[in-house]
Amino acid sequence: MKKYHWSIISIFLMLLLAIIKLGVGFLSKSVALKAEGIHSLSDSLASFIGFISIYMSEKKHEKFPYGLYKLENIGAMFISFFLFFAAYDMFMDLLFGHYKIDRQYISWGLGVGIISMLITFGFSVLERIAAKKHNSPALMADSEHMLVDGFGSFVITLNFLSLEFNINLDKIFASLIILLIIYTGFHILKEQIFVILDASVDSKMIEHIKDIILQDPRVKSIKRLLVRKSGDKIFIDAAISIKSHNFNQSHAVADDIEEAITRVFPQTEMVFIHYEPDESPENTRIAILTFQDEVSDFKNVDNDTYLRQFCINLCIKS
Repeated sequence: MKKYHWSIISIFLMLLLAIIKLGVGFLSKSVALKAEGIHSLSDSLASFIGFISIYMSEKKHEKFPYGLYKLENIGAMFISFFLFFAAYDMFMDLLFGHYKIDRQYISWGLGVGIISMLITFGFSVLERIAAKKHNSPALMADSEHMLVDGFGSFVITLNFLSLEFNINLDKIFASLIILLIIYTGFHILKEQIFVILDASVDSKMIEHIKDIILQDPRVKSIKRLLVRKSGDKIFIDAAISIKSHNFNQSHAVADDIEEAITRVFPQTEMVFIHYEPDESPENTRIAILTFQDEVSDFKNVDNDTYLRQFCINLCIKS
């Protein structure tokens, strides 16, 4: 499936779960279940934004020569904002809400919690695999807040199990849901801000790219390596020293390195290789021109005259 197919499934799945949770939440008067329903509804809206950002990020435009890939990161940031809104809404309901659990709907709430937990955990795992395959930050963000929804459903399940034993922990479990949402929201927001500000990728990827470049025996050293992400794409800027003074050979080295990197990291959009010859002593050639001069006395010859005579003799002997 393509990236936006996962977003479409996520939208309708979370919308369906939100309707069920809100319905049973209002019937049972459980603030935790209603809060989780609002959370699922915000997830559905956030997934819709993720779908729009993924679809638009693949469009090309002459005003954006580096692509619109960062729309995915902007979409992921909106997802974090929706999570913060859901947490705030639940917190206000927790502080000022007045309710009494309707026990005849406890079994309904328990069933909703179990079914929702299985669905969200399962889909989160599948979407995370798809996000890694497509290297999509929007899908990864959607997978993470789907995982949070799964934990929320787990908390709901524990909540209604406790109610079965006449132990009302509804507000405590609602507080756990709020903390989970806030944590995930900050995590997603931090990751996307780093990409928007062109922060470097993780050190493991950089080391892997270094190894690919240095595997070429014609490369002497790496003088600079900059790697940044934009959406699901990576851009690489490297300066290397190579064991060649021939332009065609040097250009071939750069092409081979670009091909090797793209083969390992297919999400690579651009590779800029700046190359220069190795200037170490063992690779430096010094040419010395000598000639025999019949001028017997240089003491009375000024420097300019001597230089002209040198050039004339050099041309004649050539």
